[in-house]
Amino acid sequence: LLPFILAAIWGIWAALKRSWRDRDLYEELLLWDDRLRIERHEPRRPAQDWEANPYWVRVTLHATGGPVPNYLTLSGAGREVELGAFLTPAERAVLKSEIDAALRA
Repeated sequence: LLPFILAAIWGIWAALKRSWRDRDLYEELLLWDDRLRIERHEPRRPAQDWEANPYWVRVTLHATGGPVPNYLTLSGAGREVELGAFLTPAERAVLKSEIDAALRA
């Protein structure tokens, strides 16, 4: 019985450690007068970045048709990138309005 209990405890511990590592996923959106930069940091992957001139950036919230509800993308510099895939649909809608306000300011 002891080996099964130890295996169960080890399995729970391994799942918790994986969950804690996955929590390290985050995106940074940096905005200057002449440049907008997104840096995406994921565990077990190199960082990804994207830059564009904020004057030409277009923020789009796809209510349907995307891989998730309220799919948020930024377009500019010849590319379209996803933003906030790990957020809830309501949080992505709020993020869109905040980005729009920051770009207008």
